[in-house]
Parts: sequence; C-alpha cells; structure tokens
Amino acid sequence: MLRQQLGARGYIIRAEAGYDVTERLREYQARGDREVWLLHPYERTLTRWVQQAGGSYTEHHPQGGIVTPASLPAVYIDLDALFSMVRPEPRDRCQGTEARPSR
Repeated sequence: MLRQQLGARGYIIRAEAGYDVTERLREYQARGDREVWLLHPYERTLTRWVQQAGGSYTEHHPQGGIVTPASLPAVYIDLDALFSMVRPEPRDRCQGTEARPSR
C-alpha cells in the first residue's frame, strides 16, 4: 500500500489491491474528502468523484486528455501520457489465474 499525506486534510494518495471499492468510496465521502479518484491503469479508465459546495458528489469519467484535480488547480495530469506508460497486464492475471513458474 502507498499512502502519502500532502499537507491539507483530504489529500491522500492510496494504492492497494483487493478492497471493496464501494465501501471505501462511502468511507471517503463520509469523512468529507474533497475528491476521490479510482484509476484502472490496465483498463485505461479514471472515475473521479468531486465534492460539491453542499457536500454531495458528482461523478466524472474523463476519456483522456488533461485532468486537473479540483483541490489542486495547479496540477495537470495527462491521462493519455500516463496510460501510454502502462505495460499490458500479464495475460495470466487478465484471465484471473495465477502465473505458475515453468519447470
């Protein structure tokens, strides 16, 4: 797991596998995180939820290009460049089976 605090409350980068996305999203929204991103590098998709003034969240699905985090307006993330750096997921993992060493 990667976790980094970036100064103000609500700026947390967290990367981990094998968790319930729906449950975690509810937790992040309940504590008032300003923005939540779900990035799937192998699928080349991003879903982001941005907190509105009244506390509700809007869901966005950028299809590439430049994305600016709502809470960090000076930061620009080029999704096309980011996804171009991702190597294809190993075939065995895509099919849900574990790779086994050859004998």
